[in-house]
Amino acid sequence: MSPDSLNISGELIAELAEVRKQLHSVIGAMPIILWAVDAAGSITLSEGQALMSLGLTPGQLVGLSVYDVYADAPEAMDAITRALRGEANAAEVSVGGRMWSNRYFPRLDPDGNIVGLTGLSIDVTESKQLELEAKRLEEQMRHAQKLESLGLLAGGIAHDFNNLLAAILGNFNLLAREVPAESRAKLLVREGERAALRAAELTHQMLVYAGRGNFRVGPADLNGLILDMGSLIASGLSKRANVTYDLAGDLPAVTVDSAQIQQVVMNLLTNASDALRGDAGEIHVTSGLANDDAVFFEVSDTGEGMDETTQRRIFEPFFSTKETGRGLGLSAVMGIVRGHRGTLEVHSVQGEGTRFRVTLPVDAATAALRPAADLPADIAGLPVSRAGRVLLVDDEDMVRSVVREALVNAGFEVVAYASSSAAAEHVATHASNYSAAVIDVVMPGMTGNELVQLIRQHAPQLPIVMMSGLDAGAAHAVNEAPGRTVFMQKPFVLNALVSELLRLRN
Repeated sequence: MSPDSLNISGELIAELAEVRKQLHSVIGAMPIILWAVDAAGSITLSEGQALMSLGLTPGQLVGLSVYDVYADAPEAMDAITRALRGEANAAEVSVGGRMWSNRYFPRLDPDGNIVGLTGLSIDVTESKQLELEAKRLEEQMRHAQKLESLGLLAGGIAHDFNNLLAAILGNFNLLAREVPAESRAKLLVREGERAALRAAELTHQMLVYAGRGNFRVGPADLNGLILDMGSLIASGLSKRANVTYDLAGDLPAVTVDSAQIQQVVMNLLTNASDALRGDAGEIHVTSGLANDDAVFFEVSDTGEGMDETTQRRIFEPFFSTKETGRGLGLSAVMGIVRGHRGTLEVHSVQGEGTRFRVTLPVDAATAALRPAADLPADIAGLPVSRAGRVLLVDDEDMVRSVVREALVNAGFEVVAYASSSAAAEHVATHASNYSAAVIDVVMPGMTGNELVQLIRQHAPQLPIVMMSGLDAGAAHAVNEAPGRTVFMQKPFVLNALVSELLRLRN
């Protein structure tokens, strides 16, 4: 061989060595594992930065059997077998607590015989976690949208039902005046009234679920509410349950409807007790600061837990895993918490138990309503006097009719309108001629709240009763309406309205 040939060969070898060096450098810097296996399954190459995530160094796997390395990954074993038969393929496998996306390529000699395979492994753990988190958030969003849609539907139905029930209950109230006390018809009328009131309670629960409950809020000690309700219902919990409390001291006061929050505590404690199925178990109640602006309390149990499907559905109205009971239950709890601008979370593992976490804002997030007076039961006992002139505005014909008759029977002169728009022009010039007004909040066109604002321009101190089948709209209306303004939730006993007007007049 000539000197020139030797020089060329030497240069090629040097170039190949440099290329090999650069290739190893590139592979070593990439977050992958490049590996090779001979026809017998022995690893002949293992390079790549990703080896470090397995606690390995480059080359450390060389000489080991690939079947031993992937002994706990049957999907990888299948893919390797197929590649050694000549089929390029891919598989995702779990090795060393990490997720890997593997590619398998048969390696052939110049005659086309399979002499092994080349494998490429990419660590996709983080991307898989992000993908799962995205799916979880997407599912949460879909669930939240579903609950919100159900809430809107429930609120709309409740509003319409309350208007119908107001008319039904009002007619029963009026009929009770005409029926002799000793007659069987009197009993039937009273039964009709009670049935209407029970229906009204159901629509109220629907409003609570929709987050539109009528809250009477004030500062409260969260720990005190929890302990008071816990002691009150202790006898109703599982006799084999060990209930413990770990409540943080010096919690800031929360501005809440105490009765509603105690309802939440009662439902969660009862739910935890039911989860024990009469077996011995633990119910643990904790509280603390969630952050600078919120406090939390948790109710956890060691019961049977829930699968993922059940967890997704537990806040739906009328969904229950219990053999008896189809009430609003946890959906009402969700509505109460949502109405207080709080959050409700659940974490459950089958066979281990469930934990509910309620978070409530510390500041006064919900404005207090001025409650109406206690409600008498019967319109017949009210004094009849010329009590003054009342402006009545309600777009529901049946409601307007029964309310008008009740007010007239109580001695009021009544001027009635079917809409705020129709009443507005009259109010502008005659507001001072009225002793009180009864106005529906939710009406098409000009709202009841807008009409009240107009009235206040001409008669700032006129007593006004605002009424609605929806609590949320009424709350806003009352809060925005200065002066002598109260709210009454439809349906109501007609005597309650008359009593309120007489009280406001005085």
